[in-house]
Amino acid sequence: PCTANHSVLGNIIEAEESAKHAQEKAENMTMLAYKDALTHVGSKIAYDNAARTLAKDVSDNLIHEFGIAMVDLNNLKVINDSYGHANGNTYISGACHIICTIFRHSPVFRIGGDEFIVILKGGDYEKRHELVEQASQIFFESENNFSKEPWERYSVAIGIAEYKQGDSIDT
Repeated sequence: PCTANHSVLGNIIEAEESAKHAQEKAENMTMLAYKDALTHVGSKIAYDNAARTLAKDVSDNLIHEFGIAMVDLNNLKVINDSYGHANGNTYISGACHIICTIFRHSPVFRIGGDEFIVILKGGDYEKRHELVEQASQIFFESENNFSKEPWERYSVAIGIAEYKQGDSIDT
């Protein structure tokens, strides 16, 4: 009887450890789903979640104004087709680094292969026009720096949408 109880107890402990391992694995997978694997910024799933939270904060009067910067990379298809996907990934990562540096106080999300969204609140919202101008200038200089490889000459189209209390918001 004693060995039978020990065996049952061992099975219970083993099952608990297995369940704990499965839970940790699920938590890691959830975290991975919220982070873009290449750039390590927020993923499309993370952006969708942030947009829902933003809409709720607006409806609850917790936030009265914000901006969304949309950044599309130019030339990614040409880079991929002409120089390979590894260099395309370098292009995406390098452009993302610039975006994150300029909008360092705001969450950045990669929502498509060559599309990024930045949610601007607080100080970054207040300086949104200066930040977009700074981004445009840095990307213009990068695109025209012919001493670099084509996949290191980053080019983007950037625009801003703004919300102020009283505007309608679609999610």
